[in-house]
Amino acid sequence: MTFEWSSQEELATAFAQAIGHALDEFWAGQISADDLCAWAEELQGREDIALSPQDRDFLADALFQLSTPEICGPADEVAVALRLRLP
Repeated sequence: MTFEWSSQEELATAFAQAIGHALDEFWAGQISADDLCAWAEELQGREDIALSPQDRDFLADALFQLSTPEICGPADEVAVALRLRLP
């Protein structure tokens, strides 16, 4: 099944667990800092992916921090801080 970019309806919901999974992959060396940044940027820019209401504030902040290393710092430093804040 394919969906047009960006669908008018919400196609999926992101949860804080997704951030934890992405951080685990980063620390395991399965994805690079650039991959993590691109993933966060992509997720942040999708209007058809909802943020879980109970995780919304954390997700919005985490995605911003991971997608803007030039503002928030290197992925490894951001990842440690986010891991401590994971709900």
